[in-house]
Amino acid sequence: MDNEDQSSQGEGSTKHQDKDKKADTHPDEDMMLDLSGDSDSLGGAMRDGHTPSPVPIYVAGSPRRINMSPSASGGFMIAPSPPYYSSSPRNFSISPPPAFGLSPPRPVSVEQLMAAAHNVGNMNLAHQIVVDKDFKLPVSPAKKKGIEGQVKEVVEKAFWDHFRELTTQDPPDYSYAMQLLGEMKTNLSDILMPHHTRLKEQINEVLDLELIQQQVDNDTLNIREYSQFVIDTMAKLCAPARDQQISSLKEITDVVDLFREIFQVLDLMKIDMANFHIATIRPQLEQQAIEYERQKFRTFLETQEDGLYHTKQWLMRAKQKVETQLVSAPTSTHLPTQLNIVNHGYIDILHWNQDTLLPETLLMDQERLGELGLKFKKLALIASVLLVTFNTVGDLISGLSQLVDDIKNKGLVLLDSLVKNTYSDIDLATLSEFIIQNVNQSLNDRKFPSLTESQTAVVRGQIEGLTTIDNPVLKVISSRIDDFLRYCLTLTTISSQLKVPSGLVTIQKDLLSNVKQFISLVKYNNNVFGPFYAEILDDITASSQQD
Repeated sequence: MDNEDQSSQGEGSTKHQDKDKKADTHPDEDMMLDLSGDSDSLGGAMRDGHTPSPVPIYVAGSPRRINMSPSASGGFMIAPSPPYYSSSPRNFSISPPPAFGLSPPRPVSVEQLMAAAHNVGNMNLAHQIVVDKDFKLPVSPAKKKGIEGQVKEVVEKAFWDHFRELTTQDPPDYSYAMQLLGEMKTNLSDILMPHHTRLKEQINEVLDLELIQQQVDNDTLNIREYSQFVIDTMAKLCAPARDQQISSLKEITDVVDLFREIFQVLDLMKIDMANFHIATIRPQLEQQAIEYERQKFRTFLETQEDGLYHTKQWLMRAKQKVETQLVSAPTSTHLPTQLNIVNHGYIDILHWNQDTLLPETLLMDQERLGELGLKFKKLALIASVLLVTFNTVGDLISGLSQLVDDIKNKGLVLLDSLVKNTYSDIDLATLSEFIIQNVNQSLNDRKFPSLTESQTAVVRGQIEGLTTIDNPVLKVISSRIDDFLRYCLTLTTISSQLKVPSGLVTIQKDLLSNVKQFISLVKYNNNVFGPFYAEILDDITASSQQD
């Protein structure tokens, strides 16, 4: 039994070898994901000159194929929202700057702009794959809303209704069926791996379009026979998650419904294959991603008048803060070294003003950084809540770890309303009532009386007073988290046993988990864009010395 019969494609990539019917779709060393369409993409990740075919997707319920690339140059390319424009994240309000500068950009050709957009898109895709270990294409893309969704739905319905009219004529008109079988042939060929030579020959032999056309002309087309062959071939190539859907296809008797469902399953199989390629390329991409992103970003900057304008402003503000803090609190983390300045800048991103544009070098991570900023704010608020509660109630509830965990976990859920960079819009009344109930329950379980009215009023007032960043307790806790983050940025590794500052012990586990994510993101960003930061800071220093 050859390779095609021995191995199989699993979920998103390969199937278990005990399924003899599955074609071999194990990862091939030369089957890499071409992110740029260039022969030298990823510093030569595409070896031996092999470039996979473009990975197309399908409009659900329609046979029309769309390449996952902004151009016809080939190569696998997702078309996400351009990373330098707003995708309306929960925490930031980013608007597209005019060529990232305040001065008008120099004239560039359309070809240059297209190349820049292509490079930015490729860089963004590579970045998402490397930074997000769980990154994959969604198998159930959200349906379009509004007019676009309505138009799409109308067009698809009209297409299949017309196909039904043709097939129900007497005699049936299978001219459309012939075209759709051709689309199915192309789709199946796209899913094949390079070593599927025998299966490819079988597809070309059975789905012979010239022969099918002759059968259509002579009214001898057996559409059921061809449909069954397509379904059987899909069964050999699909991931385990698609087995049930493939089986369901065999039960459909209506030709139009069958064709529609075949294309929908093929759509899913294409996504499975794309995710398989992403998983395949990730190890190689991780090895070369830093230099790849840096090179693509340099290429992008060549089309801009001042593509680092906001990055310069960000570092300038960070430098001023470090110098100010050095005067008031001279410590090693406040010395105006380039590393400390950049680290202070990273902390500032967690408190970013919605009205200020993010640095260009961090826009690809704006959503991740925004989410982390919100998590740190929630943890600061919960730590403050626990601090004022336990200080107010006193020894009666001190040392009760279960009560701390209950308040913390439930409190984080109740703080989902924290979606902005300020605390003023948060209603802590619900949280304060929950905490008072839990404290009273804990006291009663241990045969102590509930809180008095005066104690309850104090607890409620202390908690509800935390809605402003100027609250002294919240201000101290937030400052300690920032200082702890700055300290962690100087460490090589973050241990789960790392000692946290006073007041943060109650949130230690959650804090360290988020700190690790933040440090990982920051260090990767610094590895990619560090040379840009160093050059900018050198220029700032030289300029200040001249002044």
